[in-house]
Amino acid sequence: MARKPRKPAELKLRIPRGLHQLIENAAHKNERSLNQEAILRLQQSFSNELMTSVIELTATRVGEETNKSVLAHLDGVIDEFNRVFQILGRPDLAIHTKQREGDDGK
Repeated sequence: MARKPRKPAELKLRIPRGLHQLIENAAHKNERSLNQEAILRLQQSFSNELMTSVIELTATRVGEETNKSVLAHLDGVIDEFNRVFQILGRPDLAIHTKQREGDDGK
């Protein structure tokens, strides 16, 4: 048995005249009804919010992974310098770093 199409929900909305004019102009330009233009603009605002959240989350994760990679590389460089200082008989020049969170000093 085929489902009956659901009737769209109705939203009565009071908006400033200037905003109404902007929507009306955009609807005319885009060859849509005022209702279609308003619905599209609302849908786009939620899509934009979601995209912004995904971009921010991705940027944060990339930044964290990049930081881990850079720190691991720097640890290797510091170890090399300390070996050279040891060979030169100058352990007093060794570079000591603060322990990072999660680093047990091993």
